[in-house]
Amino acid sequence: ANVNDNEIFLHVYTGGKQWKLPKWGSQHWCDPPNVKPINYFDCNVTLPMYSVPFVGGLTNALKIILLSGIKAMQDGNRCWAINEATGQLNKRNKKENELSPTFLRHFFEPMGIPWENPLVRHFEQHNLVKNIHLRNDIYSNTQSRRVWWSKNHIPKLWDRIVNGHHLKKIAMRRIWRPHAPLREKVCGKLENHDLTEDYIAFSVRRGDKKELEHFEYQDLQDYIVRAEEEITAVFNGTVPKIFVATDDCTVMPEFQKLRPTWTFVSQCDNNDDTGFALYDVMDWTIEQTDAHFEKFMIELYGLAMGRVFIGVSYTNVAWWVYFMRKDMHNFHLIDIESKEKVWEFVQMW
Repeated sequence: ANVNDNEIFLHVYTGGKQWKLPKWGSQHWCDPPNVKPINYFDCNVTLPMYSVPFVGGLTNALKIILLSGIKAMQDGNRCWAINEATGQLNKRNKKENELSPTFLRHFFEPMGIPWENPLVRHFEQHNLVKNIHLRNDIYSNTQSRRVWWSKNHIPKLWDRIVNGHHLKKIAMRRIWRPHAPLREKVCGKLENHDLTEDYIAFSVRRGDKKELEHFEYQDLQDYIVRAEEEITAVFNGTVPKIFVATDDCTVMPEFQKLRPTWTFVSQCDNNDDTGFALYDVMDWTIEQTDAHFEKFMIELYGLAMGRVFIGVSYTNVAWWVYFMRKDMHNFHLIDIESKEKVWEFVQMW
């Protein structure tokens, strides 16, 4: 498992258009990947297929897909497919608002075998479908979660033994591939924020987290306090731009009030979100869906490219962004009491 971040990074990224974005590693998410997508049909048809559930918000669903896909490749190179019918994001109250062909394939290249493919029907007709159970198959042990110290050898992904975090970075670039027009649009929108120098990224999640999961929102002053520490440690006292990714745009005037001389930028100039709630999605039009998830993708990329990330542990956005980033340096979860405790926590991701 003696593979370093730079080796993984160079394996999955390549040069592309010279985006006017900071040179810190993760800008390469704007480039086309230099590794081929996985051939999902090159799988063992003699073993039961894995049916992957589509559960929760987007980063929660993607996390499950990523870990399930890795499991399928390790468990005898099984075929796997995502059953999007189970997903709240895919449901609409009006047929004219349904995305074609599915929610995920509207935004991303195929992940797994398409559910409507005849090969999936073959597995169903022969009673050869195993439903992925989140607790038993994914979250019950550290090996299935691919934690930091786990040892993994999956030739379909990488020809050597790697730790769990490196494996997820590789798998993410092979499995999660936004459509090229979306990727380029996202990076163009980031360029419009004039983020040409290294910056700090804030991730502020509100919405239904308090109502459904009973999390208390982090005080915005805590973001400022940690940012001031990083301005001294990383930016030599010069205040950089602050990119704010949030589902609740009411935080922007609050941040500006706390530090009137700082420059905060976000997608909120083009959006008036006041908190994401998963069950609202059923009533969205296609245009509303596109607008929301375009904003969300811009925020994921913006968080990944920030020289410093400041967020909270109770959102899967932090999990996903952590594996998009080149390494774990300058990654801060301010709801955890110390930087040392953050690393202890993140090792289990």
